[in-house]
Amino acid sequence: MSKQILIVGVNSFLSNAIHQLHLNDEVDGVYYTKANPSFRMNYLIDSLDEIQTVYDVVYIVSALISNDLERLDNLLQLNVKDINRIKDKFSSSRIIFCSSVSVFDAIKEGNINDDTIPATETIYGLSKLMGEQIIRQHKNYGIIRISSMYGLGMKSSTFLPKIVQHA
Repeated sequence: MSKQILIVGVNSFLSNAIHQLHLNDEVDGVYYTKANPSFRMNYLIDSLDEIQTVYDVVYIVSALISNDLERLDNLLQLNVKDINRIKDKFSSSRIIFCSSVSVFDAIKEGNINDDTIPATETIYGLSKLMGEQIIRQHKNYGIIRISSMYGLGMKSSTFLPKIVQHA
């Protein structure tokens, strides 16, 4: 029996990989700037309240990655307020929230392990930490902290491709 899957942030390297894992399921997406034609249905984030489908799993992979104070309003909207809206809207779904190791100040902490307490001074890290706290209020969730990803289709401007290019 196929599952109903929703992926928030349809135009990322990660969302496309998750979509490939659910080829036998009915996968819809939520986008911020551009729909992704490979998804069954695409919803603009502003129309979130109009979605009628009850989803088994909601993946939140969208994020604004910035420490620019000029973008603070956008950062809080996307990384905090929208997360709260999604948590409330899909109260019966399992939510998988893709966070970031930026919730840690690794330089100050040294090695990060299971006992490391999240702490950050960056506004991006704080916004992801706030998103995690919001998701923890949901009855059925998982949080994944991603450091860096590598594979076909990823943006060449990200960390690992830059290292490979300079090697």
